[in-house]
Amino acid sequence: MITKQEHTLAKLNAFRTILQLARKHKAESLCQIAEDLYKQAIIMAKNTPEFELIILLESLFELASYYSFQGKENEAKPLWEEIKIRADGYLKADTYIYVQSIFNLSRLYEKQEDIKKAEELLKELLQTQELQFGDESLEICSVLKQLAALYCRQQKYSVAESIHLRILVLKEFHLGTCSVEINSTVDALIDIFQKLGKWRLAEYMLNRQKAILVALHGNNSLCVASCVFRLSQLQELHTRELNKAIENLQYAIDVYKERFGEQAGPVALLQRKLDQMLFAKLENQMVVDEISTFELPVPALTTV
Repeated sequence: MITKQEHTLAKLNAFRTILQLARKHKAESLCQIAEDLYKQAIIMAKNTPEFELIILLESLFELASYYSFQGKENEAKPLWEEIKIRADGYLKADTYIYVQSIFNLSRLYEKQEDIKKAEELLKELLQTQELQFGDESLEICSVLKQLAALYCRQQKYSVAESIHLRILVLKEFHLGTCSVEINSTVDALIDIFQKLGKWRLAEYMLNRQKAILVALHGNNSLCVASCVFRLSQLQELHTRELNKAIENLQYAIDVYKERFGEQAGPVALLQRKLDQMLFAKLENQMVVDEISTFELPVPALTTV
């Protein structure tokens, strides 16, 4: 006689087989078969109370992700919503399935121009994470990043700036001042400062990024050269620091020469740019010299 435990185990094995077949057909681009198998797995999970809820959530998540990949957002949306409802209070607020479902659902609302609902979803998740992990925890950084990205897409750059600065403080506290995670936040702030026309702050962050990249990859890495080239452009066009711009562009050229050789196309382009800067510097100096040597006529003193 088959026991209840053995019966449940058999159902679970059958469920796993269906899910594996769905994944296999998805990988082979057999879309309709994969979709039907995912639906079958979800029905089976819902009709088997003894299954763990996580099994159902995983099935819903995979099918929703599959629909989103195919651009079937209308089919994906109710699945994301169901995951959120079922996972609330069941999964921890940093569980991948739970967090990504809310991110995807928020993005869908945004695409449908329901910005308020998209924002509310992310703020609700942030509040939940802050209650579970603390408002100074590293766990909240991913939802803060999503919230900042939402504001950037709405061109609310000042709000996004404050959020990224909060992320930077949290990452520095937990990860130190030089890490890949820090660099991504610094890069986001550079972009925001440039959009806001805060050129001195953008320059500061580019110098900060250069120091991070040097610590991670060494002085002569291509990523450092790319950062320094961006810094040179900003200093030439916006902060009007031609000497610094020339120095940084020369640095970038030296790295590219070492990697690609003096005759490489990018090196030649940057060298022409450097020549233009040097010529502009020479012209500026000539103007300064001419002004300094020019003597204004002294008016004759007259007596009354």
